[in-house]
Amino acid sequence: MSMKYIEEMSRKGISYKKFNSAFGAKILEKFGWKEGEGLGKSKNGITEAIQIKRREENMGLGKTKKEVMWNDKWWEQSYNNILKDIKPLHNEKKEKNSLKIPVVINAGGRGTRLDPFTKVLPKPLIPVGELPIIELIMQEYQSYACDDFHIIVNYKKDLMKAYFHDSENHYNITWYDEDEPLGTGGGLSLLRGKLNSTFFFANCDALLTANYESMLKFHKENGNVITMICAYKNINIPYGVVEMGEQGVIESMKEKPLMSFLTNTGIYIVEPEVIYDIGDNEVIGFPDIVEREKQKGRKVAVFPVSENDWMDMGQLPELEKMRMKLYGE
Repeated sequence: MSMKYIEEMSRKGISYKKFNSAFGAKILEKFGWKEGEGLGKSKNGITEAIQIKRREENMGLGKTKKEVMWNDKWWEQSYNNILKDIKPLHNEKKEKNSLKIPVVINAGGRGTRLDPFTKVLPKPLIPVGELPIIELIMQEYQSYACDDFHIIVNYKKDLMKAYFHDSENHYNITWYDEDEPLGTGGGLSLLRGKLNSTFFFANCDALLTANYESMLKFHKENGNVITMICAYKNINIPYGVVEMGEQGVIESMKEKPLMSFLTNTGIYIVEPEVIYDIGDNEVIGFPDIVEREKQKGRKVAVFPVSENDWMDMGQLPELEKMRMKLYGE
């Protein structure tokens, strides 16, 4: 298949496998074949059909019926018609209820784990397919009618603002500039007096596709001041694990155990009074704010989601996994 078409599908977020299957079906229809005829035993017919074409050309068959099918006009028409019927994976939307609450995004970090990309771009603008990660995050919130965005910036903040100034998509954004890095939680002090209702708070390296309505309902019904969204994580340890007691006594042994735990996604639902507990220019991580609220006797809780609903791009391997999950192979 021409690299031109493959590259275009990649830009549009079209699954190659899905396209290949649809095109194979179109070839079957063109030749009047049944599945399993002419193209071997595969419905994914591009490779096999090209091989047939080449065999015919080598045999000197000239302009046969089958050769006519391969003219550029037919290929272009077929390609465009199939694309009309295949939606990009990341644009497949489900009916969602309106939540209409503000969204605060902490986008000021340096993103050192994504070097060397972040030497050029701020982490939120690193592209995943056609769009930067921050826009994918914002569009997920917009699908719940959450379109009041408050973005905290520091590192390469002028690039961030310039990107959205020139964007064809118009977002309702209020910017908050950190003079110095304030950690994953300290920047919230800049919003003191700006918010008077429950809000989503998110770091800018994770995309969550879970049910936001269920999260918010849980938060409200339980009277939490902070709800931390956590994803189940399962990791297979490829070794035998030994627990040792006093004087080297073996307490237990497990061969290649499966470890299951909850991990913080960096996404929270927060009540506005939490902002007033953060000092001016206080450098603090948001997990420390959670712990501080807990020590004050306020209710903090976890809302668990599936590992499959959480995509993290904090490291290069995870960035590639996110791209594959959103756009397919």
